[in-house]
Amino acid sequence: MVLFAGMILIFKKLTVEKVQAEVILMFLFGFAFLFYLTQVLVTKTSIKLNAFLIILLILTAIFSYIANLLEVRSINTSPNPAFVTAIFGLHTILVAIGSY
Repeated sequence: MVLFAGMILIFKKLTVEKVQAEVILMFLFGFAFLFYLTQVLVTKTSIKLNAFLIILLILTAIFSYIANLLEVRSINTSPNPAFVTAIFGLHTILVAIGSY
């Protein structure tokens, strides 16, 4: 919770400094990829995926790309990043309905 709050506040600071959402997310996911790759290599995590699982991962990546881009753009245009965080937090309701 604290880490995500810090991330949102840094997003707001970056957008105030006129860094474009696409640039923020390119660095965010680029570094995250390197961190996860390092973790997988160090922990020797097994990667066993079939075609169906790869399709699900690609679909998830597309959803993540669009959602994160829209979130950072929304943080940029909102006077208070808490408004955006509150609205995006409503996804819990959709997840609850979908999992039912």
